[in-house]
Amino acid sequence: MNLGEYDCTTFVETVLALSFTVGKSENPTFDDFCEQLRLIRYRDGIINGYTDRLHYFTDWIYENEKDGFVYDVTKKAGGKPYRLDLSFMSSHPERYLQLKSNPGFTEILRQKEFEISERNGYSIIAGTEIKAGENAFRNGDIVCFVTDIEGLDVTHVGLMYRHAGQWTFIHASSSVRKVIINPQPIRKYVEQSRHTKGIMVIRPQPME
Repeated sequence: MNLGEYDCTTFVETVLALSFTVGKSENPTFDDFCEQLRLIRYRDGIINGYTDRLHYFTDWIYENEKDGFVYDVTKKAGGKPYRLDLSFMSSHPERYLQLKSNPGFTEILRQKEFEISERNGYSIIAGTEIKAGENAFRNGDIVCFVTDIEGLDVTHVGLMYRHAGQWTFIHASSSVRKVIINPQPIRKYVEQSRHTKGIMVIRPQPME
């Protein structure tokens, strides 16, 4: 486990795992944190191999909502129904070292992509509708940037943050290679992102 370097997803997962761990125990340990991270990151908290990881963020949302860790507030914030059609990983196995090394994983992921795509209930807030839904946002909500790239669902995630009267987000930025408060509001970020067509908003649940 590397706590010194993050991509956008591992940053969000680490923050959630830390907050959940502290929320559940007066004397949290590093082992408690690792256990919570495992429950967030892997399907049913089970690690048997690469395909147990929640690679697609919509699958991550579904599994973590089922476990009571988060809930999807996109529809409440004005989101409209959104249909998934996932295929990217199984269509491009050459981009993933684990798939190149283990061809059998590709078929497992193809079946999982079909299963995720068959689920109903996802919504998306279009870029032009974000401002209208801002009253429903809260600090610490997870913002998920939905892409129009064929076969993919979400290409970036961060934590919503109200700053200088605007909703922006905290994220692990690939361009500056560190965790930052994004200088642009979420609406502007979506507008200027070539393949981003809207957002999903996911709210962590308090741990008791």
